[in-house]
Amino acid sequence: SPHTVIEIVNDDMPFLVDSLAALFSARGIAVHLIVHPVLRLRRDRKGRFAGIVESKIAAARPKGTHTESLMQVEIEAQPPASYAALKSALAGVLADVRRVVNDWRAMRGRIDAALAEIAATKPPVPAAETAEAVAFLEWVRDGHFTFQGARTYVLSRARNHELLRPVPRSGLGLLRTVSAESAARHKSPLPPALADFTRKRELLIIAKATMRTLVHRAVPLDFIGIRRFSRDGRVIGQHRIVGLFTSRAYSESPREIPLLREKVARVIARAGFDPQSHDGKALFHILESHPRDELFQASASCNSRSGAGPPCSCAAIPSNGMSPASSSFPATATRTPSSGGSRTSWKRPSGERTRAATSRLATHRSRACISWCRRSRAPSPPTTCGASNASWSRRCVPGMTAWAKS
Repeated sequence: SPHTVIEIVNDDMPFLVDSLAALFSARGIAVHLIVHPVLRLRRDRKGRFAGIVESKIAAARPKGTHTESLMQVEIEAQPPASYAALKSALAGVLADVRRVVNDWRAMRGRIDAALAEIAATKPPVPAAETAEAVAFLEWVRDGHFTFQGARTYVLSRARNHELLRPVPRSGLGLLRTVSAESAARHKSPLPPALADFTRKRELLIIAKATMRTLVHRAVPLDFIGIRRFSRDGRVIGQHRIVGLFTSRAYSESPREIPLLREKVARVIARAGFDPQSHDGKALFHILESHPRDELFQASASCNSRSGAGPPCSCAAIPSNGMSPASSSFPATATRTPSSGGSRTSWKRPSGERTRAATSRLATHRSRACISWCRRSRAPSPPTTCGASNASWSRRCVPGMTAWAKS
C-alpha cells in the first residue's frame, strides 16, 4: 500500500477525530482516509472481544457492554523508523482527550466554586464590575467554553517574597499533573511587576495561554483567571481555567456577551456618533466583525495604559482606506464585452472582488477612525500610510476601547 494504515480502538468520547487530525496536521502528515464506526461491544473480564451488540439492543446499553470507537486512518507512507515516535504521540493525544473528557464536569464545577467564593467574600471591586464578571462566568459555564484544564493557586509570602503555588491535587484535565519545569517555577518568588499584577483588584484575567493543545483544535489555549479574595479584601490566590471558546462564543453578537457588551457600549457612547449615521453604523459593524479574541483581551492590554486617552492610531490605515495592494485597479482584471456587445466593461476575478469588498470595509474603518480622532482631539492622521488594514485590529480598536474605558 502507498499509505501507512493506523488502527485504533478506544472508548467512544468527544474530540477523538478532531484531535487525531490536529496531531497529523501539526506533524505535517497528510491524511487520506478516516473510517470511524462507533459500535456497542461485549468483552470478557480480560478485555477480549466477545461480540457486537445489535443496534436495536444497543440503545438500552445492556450490562457488560461498552460503546467503542473503532478508527482506521490512512496517512501518507511513513518510514518504519518513525513508527515508535508516532505511536507514542498518538497515545499521548488519546490520553489528553481522556483526561479532558473525564474531568469535564469537575472543571465546570470549578466555575461554580468560584461563583460561590465571589458571593461569600464580596470582592473589593465596583458592584457593576462584579455583576458583569459573574455574568461572564455563568456564560462561560453554560456552553460557551470547552474546558480542557483547571488548577487553583494560593498566593503566599515567605522571606519578603511572594509565591504563587498550586494547591495540591487541585489540577484537572490537562493541568492534572504539574511538570518539573512548572514545579521549579512555582518555587521561585514572583518578580515585582508580576506580583503587583497578581494583587490587582480585578476579578478576571482573560488572555491567550502559552500552552498549546491538540485536543479538539491545534491552537493556543484560552486562559481565564479568577482572582480569589479574602473577606478583608486581600488577593489570596487564583482559579485558572484553560480551554477554547466554542463556536457559539464567536457567532453571538458582542452586544449579547458579558464583558464585551460593556466595552462595545462604552466605545459607541464615547465616540459620540449618531447610531443611525454613516459613521455610527460603520463603527458598530467594525466592532461586530472585530476578531473576538482581541475584544476579549483588549481590556487586559489597554487598561494598563495611563492618561486620559491613547494616542491616535489612525496612522495604521491609509487615508483612502485601502492597502497599497488594493488602492489601484487590479492588473489582473479581465476585459469582457457587455451584453450589448458595443461597449466593454471591466470584470474583476473572484479574488479581486473579495479584495474590493475588503477595501470597502477598510474605507468604513478609516472614516470611523478619523472621526474618532477628531472628536477625541487626538493628533490628525497622516494623509498617506503604507500599513496594512490588519493594523486596524492591532491599534485602532484597542485604542478606542481604552479611550472608552478611561
